[in-house]
Amino acid sequence: MAVQTAARRRAVTQRAAPQNTTTTASEVTPEYTPPSPGRSEFDCLICGGHGTLTVEPRLGGGWWVNCWKPECKGLSSGDWLRAVAAEVGAPGGGALLADPLRYLGRPLSANVKGDPDELPSAAQIAGCHSRLMAENAPLDYLLEKRSLTLDILREFKIGWDGEAFTFPVYDADFEVVQLVRRRWPAPWVTRSGKRVPYKVLKGHGAYLYPQPLPERGWLLLAGTLDAVLGRQHGLPAVTSICGTSFPDRWHPLVRGRRVFVMYDVGEEQVMNGRVASLRAAGADATAVRLSRLLHKGQGKDLSDALTGSYTRHDLVKLIEREKEHEHCRKVRRARCPGS
Repeated sequence: MAVQTAARRRAVTQRAAPQNTTTTASEVTPEYTPPSPGRSEFDCLICGGHGTLTVEPRLGGGWWVNCWKPECKGLSSGDWLRAVAAEVGAPGGGALLADPLRYLGRPLSANVKGDPDELPSAAQIAGCHSRLMAENAPLDYLLEKRSLTLDILREFKIGWDGEAFTFPVYDADFEVVQLVRRRWPAPWVTRSGKRVPYKVLKGHGAYLYPQPLPERGWLLLAGTLDAVLGRQHGLPAVTSICGTSFPDRWHPLVRGRRVFVMYDVGEEQVMNGRVASLRAAGADATAVRLSRLLHKGQGKDLSDALTGSYTRHDLVKLIEREKEHEHCRKVRRARCPGS
């Protein structure tokens, strides 16, 4: 049976994209056995990038489809998905997300990252937390350099595994769904020389952090430690564990919600794009430029502000000013359309 299943998988992944553009996901999926968990790579049909289109199964079902080329980053994720779906004849994008390997044909490489990493148990999370509390150097860094408190470290069960700080990620039911690791004192360095401070478990996807999510407005940040420090200071801080990414599946969470986007100094273009996509999803989104608060040499993110010479009150005043500026811009646009 195992041999038959493997052969069937190979046959499916090698099948060319169907010519029938009216095929629905419900017609395709029952016949289709997805490959073992892992990541597949394709040439992007939109920008032509070689091997840049990735397909990854998501925990609990469904797929994640994305291209990493800057040419595709210029499109919002919804527009990009519709463009890819149109190229392969997957109506509306839904069929593509339900069964991407059937529509995209044979991947250039399949399962290149192996099976999903194992999620940590409650005992392992507790063990890493206890180790952090017992080792002076990493604990002092968080308490003195990052200005975190023991209470916040306990609340979010932050730990230390001997190489990196650990941040267990929970869903709305407080089940562990992911683990973020931040290497210290130096980040990981890839073969290409890129410095990577954060890593997440393979095969378990991206999540918003930390839970519980604020009930009303959000302050959307781009760093795990920034979000923890923001919560400590009573700010409604939220971040994606994958930096500035914000998949379409999270859009229902922001519909009708006020969201202030505060990315790092120098990330204004990315921040403006995120604000635009959130507004398109129905959020009342406003960009908050830290460059209006942090002067040259004072850092670039929320942690630099709160561990430097600024307070929560300063950040709230900045957010209120940006909110007022956005209101004035809306009024001007209403009075002088096209201005």
